[in-house]
Amino acid sequence: MSKPVAWQFKYDGAFSRLGRLLQRPGGDSDGLAHDIPMAHTVHSTHSAAQLVDIFEQGGLAVESVAASHVQRIEAARPVNAIAHHCFGTAIAHARSLNSILRRAQRHEDVELPPLFGVPFVVSDGIDLQGYPTTAGIKHRFDLPQSTAPVLQRLIQAGGVLLAKGNPPQMLLDEASRNRIWKPARSPHRLNYFSCSGEASIVAYGGAVWGMTVDIGGTGRVGALQQGLCALRPTPGLLNTEGIFRFYGDRVRLVGVQPTPLARTVDDLALIMRALCSDDVSLVHDFADYVNAPPGNANNKLTMLSDAKLGAGAWPLLAQSSTTQNAAASSPSTPPPSSSSSSVSSLVNKTNCSDRRPAPAWRQYSTINVDALRVGIFMSNGVIEPAASVRRVLYQAAESLSKSGVRSVRMWTPPRPTRALQLFCSLVLSDSGKSLLEHLRTARHGTAATKSILRLQRMSDGTLKRLSTWLARLGQEEAARFLPLFAPLDSNQYSALEEEVEQYRSEFMESLDREQLDIVVSPASAFVSPLQRTSTLFAGTKFAAMSYASLADVVRLPAGVVTLSTVRRFEEISRPWKPLNSVHREMERQDEASFSLPLGVQVMGREFCEPEILAVMARMKHYFETTQFSNKRCSLSRFKRISAKITTTAARREATR
Repeated sequence: MSKPVAWQFKYDGAFSRLGRLLQRPGGDSDGLAHDIPMAHTVHSTHSAAQLVDIFEQGGLAVESVAASHVQRIEAARPVNAIAHHCFGTAIAHARSLNSILRRAQRHEDVELPPLFGVPFVVSDGIDLQGYPTTAGIKHRFDLPQSTAPVLQRLIQAGGVLLAKGNPPQMLLDEASRNRIWKPARSPHRLNYFSCSGEASIVAYGGAVWGMTVDIGGTGRVGALQQGLCALRPTPGLLNTEGIFRFYGDRVRLVGVQPTPLARTVDDLALIMRALCSDDVSLVHDFADYVNAPPGNANNKLTMLSDAKLGAGAWPLLAQSSTTQNAAASSPSTPPPSSSSSSVSSLVNKTNCSDRRPAPAWRQYSTINVDALRVGIFMSNGVIEPAASVRRVLYQAAESLSKSGVRSVRMWTPPRPTRALQLFCSLVLSDSGKSLLEHLRTARHGTAATKSILRLQRMSDGTLKRLSTWLARLGQEEAARFLPLFAPLDSNQYSALEEEVEQYRSEFMESLDREQLDIVVSPASAFVSPLQRTSTLFAGTKFAAMSYASLADVVRLPAGVVTLSTVRRFEEISRPWKPLNSVHREMERQDEASFSLPLGVQVMGREFCEPEILAVMARMKHYFETTQFSNKRCSLSRFKRISAKITTTAARREATR
C-alpha cells in the first residue's frame, strides 16, 4: 500500500482539488468533498467581527466560509505553513454551527458566541486531543490525552479550527526550521523563512486569526514579520496547561504564553474577550454532531490529517460537551432546558473553568488613551535597530503625540543588557539538558538547535577563551554574546531567581518614578529573521529579540502592531566593519528588507491588556489616515528626534 497523499507539498504548481485533499489514504471518499458549498465571494480580508455580523444577518453559511478558507490554504502550499490539518472535521464542525445558527435566528434575544464560525489555526505547540504536539521534534508523535484548556475555550466560543501550524523546533528559533517538515515561508517573500506557520497562514488569508506560543518574543516577532498584530497576555491570565515547554519548572520565571494573532486590533480584542470574559455566550452542546470515534496516527513521519483520524472525529467536541454539561449542573450556573429544540440547550452563558484569578475584562474602546503616559524606548544598547525600525518608531511616537496623548517622553529601562543576560541564563544555562531531554540525541536537532546545544555544552572557561579569540579576530558582536550561554550550577541558579525578582522590582520602580503606563519600543532589531544558522550567529539572534524578551523577564503583557512597510532606498546607517561577519549579515538583512512589514511593540502594566490594545488601535488608525514625511532616519537624525521628543514632553509637563 502506497503512502497517503492527503497532504504532500509539491512545488510543480499542479495542486489537487479539495476532494483529493480530503481523500482517505485507501482511496475511499469521506463523503465531505462532493457536497461542500464553495463561497467564491468570501474574501480572505474579512475580520472576525465582520464575519460574525454577516452570520447573524444570514448573509453567509458557516460551512461555505470554512470551505473557502480551506481552498485558500490549499493554494498556499508553497508557503509550507501547515503541520497537521483537520479540514474534514472543520467542515463537519461548521455544519453543526450552521444548525445552531438556523435555530438561533428564530430567537432575536439570543447572543451568538463571540468567535462564532470564524476559521482559525493554532501552533503545533498546543495540545489537541487526537493530534500530536511535535514542537518540531521528529519523534514526538504521541497523541495527547486531552486538549489544552485555552484551545477548548476557543472552540467553545465558536471558533472553527482548520489546522496546526508548522513550528520552529522547540518553539525557540526565530524561523520555523525543524526536522519533520520544510521551513514555513513568508507569504510576503517566499525566499524568507517565517517564524511560525500559523502566522504565515493568517497573513496569506487561509484563516482569520491564529493562536501561537510566545517565548522570548518568538510569537510576537513572528506575527510582526508577517504584517499581523499579536498580544502576549500577562502570565497567569490564561491557562498554560497543555502548552509545550522545553525547560520544565523554569516556566514559572520566564513563562510560555499562548498568544493570539490577527490582522486587526479589533479581532485581538474579540479573541481576548472570548478567553477572559465571563459574560459571553458559549457553544456547549456538540454531542449530537460527533459520532465517529477517533482513529490512530499511523505512518508518523507523513502529514497527519483527519483523513487518517476519521472524518468528523473530534474528541475535543465530546469532551467539551461533558465539561460544559458539568458546569451547567453546578449550583453557580442554572441548568439548561431539557428540551432538545430550545436554543438555551445550544447556546448558554456559563463561567469559564480554565481561568486564573484576574480583574474583570474591559473593552479597549472604554479606555481614555489621551490620559495615558507613554514612554518611548528606542534603543537598549545591545543591538541598534535597523534604520526602517527607527523611522517607524519615531512615527509611532509622533502619531501618539499629535493625536492628543497626554504625555509622550523618551525612556530607557534599567540595565537592559542585564535583562537579556537574565533571560538567556534562565532558558539556556542548564548545559543543554532540557534540549537533549526532548531531542534524545543531537542528531535530531536542526542546525540552529545544534549551534545552541554546542555552546551550552561548553564550560564557562571555554566560552571566555573563545570569546577572547573571536574579539581578536574582529568578531566583536559574536564575542560579546557568547557568555550568554554560560552554564550555572544549582546554587548559582537559586541566586539567579532572586536577581530576576530584584530586576523586576527595579523595572517597576522605574515605571513608577517616571509615572509611565505604556512603553513603546521595537519588537526586534531586525525586520526579518536571520537566515544564517552557524554558531557564530546563535547569540546574535537572542540579542536581536532582546527588546521583546524584556517583557518575559519582567512578566508584563506586550503586544505588537504592524504600522508600515520598509521603503525603497531606506538608509542603512548601522556602524559596521567589513571583516565582522555579524555586521555583514545585518547589512545584508537590511538591504533585502524592501516592502517587508514594519511595526512596534507596546508593553503595559500587569493586567493592562485593554490599555495596550487601545494604544495599538490609536497608532494603527493614525497611520492609516495620515501621510508621513519620506525623510530617511539616519543615526544622527535618530538622536536629534529622541532629544526633541524629550524636550517636547518636558515643555508640556511644565505648562500643565
